[in-house]
Amino acid sequence: GDGCRLGDECVLGNWCRLGDSCVLGNWCRLGNSCRLGDECRLGDGCRLGVSCRLGDECGLGNSCRLGDSCVLDTWCRLGASCRLGDECRLGDGCVLGDECVLGNSCRLGDWCVLGAECVLGNSCRLGDECVLGNSCRLGDGCVLGKGAADPIDLGFTDGYRKVIAQVQGVAYIGAGCRWFTLEEAQEHWQHRGDRALTRCALEAAKAIATAKGWKTQ
Repeated sequence: GDGCRLGDECVLGNWCRLGDSCVLGNWCRLGNSCRLGDECRLGDGCRLGVSCRLGDECGLGNSCRLGDSCVLDTWCRLGASCRLGDECRLGDGCVLGDECVLGNSCRLGDWCVLGAECVLGNSCRLGDECVLGNSCRLGDGCVLGKGAADPIDLGFTDGYRKVIAQVQGVAYIGAGCRWFTLEEAQEHWQHRGDRALTRCALEAAKAIATAKGWKTQ
């Protein structure tokens, strides 16, 4: 595109496209078929795998690494030394602090905010406007609904990972494709003979919510 600036020793793979006014720092590497929107900024030493897509006005701090086929929608910001696995997708306006790590196939909705040094396992799903504090750790397959904050991973039981979080002061629990209040979860699981360990996790979730001062119904 017009008005782009590339630092020293940058390498762009075949069929890459840069939008207008993009700036790449020194030693950046873009794999084949990458596309950057207008006014993107990449710090020194960033590396993008093949077929990555960045929307307009995205910014990556120094030494970020994106795996193959990652997609960052408009206005995303990644701090220094972030690592994204293959096929991750970030919605509009997502912000990741320094040294965040996302496993393969993670999906973040619009306007999510992750503090520094957060780690998400493979195939995590975060709804719009989720907020994770510094050094949050979530394992493979965690699910958070819209507006979730302060999540705590409860581990993997009965075939699904469980995670508790609060939405405007109300405790919610995620498991598989489900995201509901603790009261709704109790009703859903109380008569399931194959969910004994899940009910134990739910009791732990209630105790955590009480300690945190979150509402449970």
